Amino acid sequence: MKAFIYPKFSWAAPMAVLFLLLLWQLASLWVNAPIILPSPWKTAQEMGLLLRTSSFYKTVGATLLRGLWGFLIPLISGLATGILSGKYPLFSQAISPLLRVIKSTPVMSVILLAMIWFPTGQVPIFVCFLTTFPIITEGMAEGVRRINKDYLELARLYKIQGSKLFFQLYMPGVLPFLLTSVRSTLGLTWKVIIAAEVLSQPRWGVGSAMQSANVNLLTARVFSWTLVAICLSWFSSLLVDGFIRRIPGASYET
Repeated sequence: MKAFIYPKFSWAAPMAVLFLLLLWQLASLWVNAPIILPSPWKTAQEMGLLLRTSSFYKTVGATLLRGLWGFLIPLISGLATGILSGKYPLFSQAISPLLRVIKSTPVMSVILLAMIWFPTGQVPIFVCFLTTFPIITEGMAEGVRRINKDYLELARLYKIQGSKLFFQLYMPGVLPFLLTSVRSTLGLTWKVIIAAEVLSQPRWGVGSAMQSANVNLLTARVFSWTLVAICLSWFSSLLVDGFIRRIPGASYET
């Protein structure tokens, strides 16, 4: 088994972070109003207080679970729908209006409707599904359409069917498109999940904690939860990129 591969270290990212922290500190000093823009140190202190509470881990865990479901459900369903759409033109024509409607519907409208239809804890998952499902479906469909037709003809000639056809022909052909879709939707997943939590207010969730801090004018706490959200997105991207690098011949379609 291959060892887990991490990206090569570069000083560019740490230096950029330090520069942003410096700008943040200077802006905080210039504003001189912690309720509007707290300093990095004040935010770090607030983060330290959060880390010492048990509710912090329940909050992050709930958002992590929603993010996992919100990522996996559209990934699996988009994979299947995309392959069908790319393989059968009639199916593609039938599903195209639905995908266009989903893509054109404002996210805020989806959140508000989901709050009527579902319990608060399920709202972020549903909103994330509708937001990312068309991206994965269209990417997979494009990958299937680009599979060499000669290979398909050979598969029919040698009567290769079922799972063997799927894993030996379709998956290698659509893999670059799948990986590109995964990367595109991963960051979007966390943004949508947390935005939906802010409005739907489930008992536990980073978005709920943000909204609670905002209502009570705890700006440093809002910044702290924002940093938590950024870390969730960053760590998940790091894990996915490391996993992708272990796949032989994996590359991104540009």
